Amino acid sequence: MIDTLLRIRLFVAAYEEGSFTAAALREHLTQSGMTQHMQTLEQHLGVRLFVRQRGNTMGPTPAADAYYAACVTVLRAHSQTRLAVQPFMNGLSGEARIGLTPALTSKMLAPSLSSFVVQHPNVVVRIMDSYSDVVVDKLRAGEIDLAVVPGYRPEVGLRQRSFARMPEFLVSGARAQHQIVNGRPVRLADLGPIKLIVPGKTQARRPGLEAYLAQSGAIIDRMLEMDTVGGGKDFIKHSDWFAFHPATVAIDELHSGDFNVNPLVDPPLSLDLFVLERNSEVPPPEAITFVEELRRQTLAALDSIDALLNGIGESGEQQAPH
Repeated sequence: MIDTLLRIRLFVAAYEEGSFTAAALREHLTQSGMTQHMQTLEQHLGVRLFVRQRGNTMGPTPAADAYYAACVTVLRAHSQTRLAVQPFMNGLSGEARIGLTPALTSKMLAPSLSSFVVQHPNVVVRIMDSYSDVVVDKLRAGEIDLAVVPGYRPEVGLRQRSFARMPEFLVSGARAQHQIVNGRPVRLADLGPIKLIVPGKTQARRPGLEAYLAQSGAIIDRMLEMDTVGGGKDFIKHSDWFAFHPATVAIDELHSGDFNVNPLVDPPLSLDLFVLERNSEVPPPEAITFVEELRRQTLAALDSIDALLNGIGESGEQQAPH
């Protein structure tokens, strides 16, 4: 196209300056270059745009007046296109592919993602939410850049570093009449026979929970395997069964009057989370930064849980944390 944005801008300069010489100075061109551009534009449009006047000045023709009004509209619209990308100019630019397990996505993903996209609006975030074995397979295959999983054991080809250690809580229905005071520490050995929901044997948390049960002296009346977090919560709410929930999963239950949430003591129970990456590749900065934000949000949530437990009164009713 002859009437490109460049020639439109040059025409506007000539129209507003009333002189090819002044317009050339304004646009950092030679006078001959400006003259040639305007002659080419007139030939393309098939109409005269300027007529010479006394004192080496030019006057616009009626066609030039109409063309100028249209050109100004085009240039203003073009300037708006630059403004459209300004919100995306801060922070990193690229893609973050992260694999997470339900221990984090159930509560920690939303605040972490909200904060991250504000700081890095031009990063495309892709989250894969699944259980540890699936997440690790995706990491090995190069389909994600980083993974955060619980209780991981080192394997060839992957390296790990600590993400966070969080307490696990004993969760039960508030109306189950277990004679347990909400928020009070409990010893499993003191509860007598209990019915317990546990994750399936293929899940990363299962070996640690089995070791804990053997150490705690707990008496298990019945055991039910259930991997779904949401369905497990609803079952506990309407039954007399117990479950172990990591702190990040138990946050909602602490804010609900439908559950008793109790720290475990003698011995305590905790869940270690690890960041995994491939040995052969350095993860992109977008992925590293997202995981750092996720860790910051997780540690803040753990602090809020401590405050909330401290605010639970002698009656076992929940009070607002300070």
